[in-house]
Amino acid sequence: PLIEGLKSHICRDLKQIFYADDAASAGKLANIKGWWTSLQSNGPIYGYHPKPSKTWLIVKPGYYEEAKKLFPDINVTQEGHRYLGSYIGSEEGKAGFVNDEIKEWTKDITGLSEIASSEPQLAYAAFVYGASKRWNFLARTTPGVSVLLNRLEYHIKDVFIPVLLGKLHVPEQLRKIFALPARMGGLSIANICQTAELEYENSILATQE
Repeated sequence: PLIEGLKSHICRDLKQIFYADDAASAGKLANIKGWWTSLQSNGPIYGYHPKPSKTWLIVKPGYYEEAKKLFPDINVTQEGHRYLGSYIGSEEGKAGFVNDEIKEWTKDITGLSEIASSEPQLAYAAFVYGASKRWNFLARTTPGVSVLLNRLEYHIKDVFIPVLLGKLHVPEQLRKIFALPARMGGLSIANICQTAELEYENSILATQE
């Protein structure tokens, strides 16, 4: 009822998204102000309590001061911010976000590499069915990240795969084979730098109305 109420009375001139308990909208500042005010007023009736301290407003350069005046109780940025595992904002902000993610992912890959030295099948399964899903999700939801993911690919190729296979070095030709699906003789360890843009395009096609 809350979503439908906002949609029919407030959201005619903007877009809104609800995912579990995360609410978001996009449009002109004046329209977002009406949406936010209505959400604060009507949300508690349905058990939904918006928290200004955890809320972020992302604006284009030139609208920052106006946004601060309209929304004095929430966080305002013109750089961008993380949103549901992806990032909305400037190219510089996106690059910083991806680099921070890669730092964490490379730590996990290093940990899996240590496991792979004694339990290769376990490490392989954790990588293919667990760890890799995180950067696949990033690629599906964030455009233009293929170049930013190069450092991640280097770590997979030069650290994880050699330990997994008991080799000191993995030639580029073998890396291409390992990227193939298992049904084609590969290992399903995709090169995310080569698949990121396709992942994003497929995501757009799959979610079109």
